[in-house]
Amino acid sequence: MNWLVYIFWPLVKFTTCKPEIQKILKVTAQNSDKISNNVVSAVHSIGSIILNMLYFLTKSNNIISLSCLYSYSYFVYDGYLIAIKKNVENYPYIIHHIAALVVLEDINKNINRDLLLYLYLLAEISNLPNYVIYHILKINPNRDLKHAKLLQMLWFSFFRVFLYSLYVKDCFKNINHNLTKLLMFFVYFAGAYWTIGQFKGVYTSFSRKTIKSS
Repeated sequence: MNWLVYIFWPLVKFTTCKPEIQKILKVTAQNSDKISNNVVSAVHSIGSIILNMLYFLTKSNNIISLSCLYSYSYFVYDGYLIAIKKNVENYPYIIHHIAALVVLEDINKNINRDLLLYLYLLAEISNLPNYVIYHILKINPNRDLKHAKLLQMLWFSFFRVFLYSLYVKDCFKNINHNLTKLLMFFVYFAGAYWTIGQFKGVYTSFSRKTIKSS
């Protein structure tokens, strides 16, 4: 019955495309597909956080198996979607998804499970504000969100740079597979790179407001 999880994501996508749902989401014809994909991604992130927190509370093998399958299916679905639509700007996410699949395989096989799952959980938590701000900007591109973007940057950098930095030594010393170790450092430096990108965006937003005021 594991195959049922793999049809979950197309069903979520289909649901977000229904007229009554799109009305609630304030979707227009121009941003419909991007908002739908953002909602699907948010559903994965929230579900993954809940399942992984439940695992840490219960240490249930059934929950961790479901959590890994839940995320496997999403990354496979989203990777195929990017490839089929030839969405060149999102091709780097395919590399991200492959890295996530390798890490999830170790987690599922109980190889450095607690360390990898904790870092994976932090990564998903760090993404939460992104979905909200992305959605708001898509339905109202002219809205001033500079303060929200500042909070987004602080939130993201706290989880993906500051907290991750505390586990660099553990990753280097304790992760058994060299490929997994390499991918975790890739995730760390990617987080730092995205933080720099967010900082530039925040700086530009505040600078633009200052220029207009003067």
